[in-house]
Amino acid sequence: AKRFNEKVSAPNRDAIRDSRVKEMRLGYVTEFCRGNELFDKKDYEDSLSEYALASEVGSLRLFALINRGNALKALGLAEEAIAIYQDVLDEAGLDTVDGRLVHSFAYNNLGAACQDAGRLEQSLQHLQSAVSLNKNCYLAIRNRANVHMHLATNLQKTAQPSLLPPQHETALGLYAKAMENDWHLPIVFQAGEPDGPRVLVRVEARVTSHREEPAAKVLRNTVYHFTSNITHVTSTYV
Repeated sequence: AKRFNEKVSAPNRDAIRDSRVKEMRLGYVTEFCRGNELFDKKDYEDSLSEYALASEVGSLRLFALINRGNALKALGLAEEAIAIYQDVLDEAGLDTVDGRLVHSFAYNNLGAACQDAGRLEQSLQHLQSAVSLNKNCYLAIRNRANVHMHLATNLQKTAQPSLLPPQHETALGLYAKAMENDWHLPIVFQAGEPDGPRVLVRVEARVTSHREEPAAKVLRNTVYHFTSNITHVTSTYV
């Protein structure tokens, strides 16, 4: 635990190299990186303000908004997170490959937040939309399986055992399908101003909210989260 805390703890500003501070400033990723550090420390409330500032940077806006939604979801504020993910869907374009990918990630996160809010049918619809846009959206496939298991659990409580096998069968099929995808291959976007340094933004996965341990596995879901390794900021324009 001590090694983990040292790894993710926010560094003292005096300990950061001047060149690194300059790199963050030139790439306009200072608040974005700080928000991610706070998020990974589970300091979700403080990360919200950093993501709000990062969302004012045009090329980072959608990534910062999704991360802000993830922080709200992690705080158990599912309805607020749903509103943020809907904003991303309204702003993200579908005319580019990157836009469709961001759309699919937002739909996955929206479906996960709907599951947290108990809207299981809506959750399935949003997760299906994610897969329709991006057939390799493995988190959405796996989350759909979890929702079907969640439905089976609810049916079991209502003494309807005859309806359980179809839900279990669907879930098992989706779990198998999720394993067929190359989920380990990195997905990276480029952010930054046209006349400034370009920043690589990487897609990662996070389990959020009180749905973590010791909650039942069927109540847990996974969201897409965006991070930036600032050493990937190029120095071409410096």
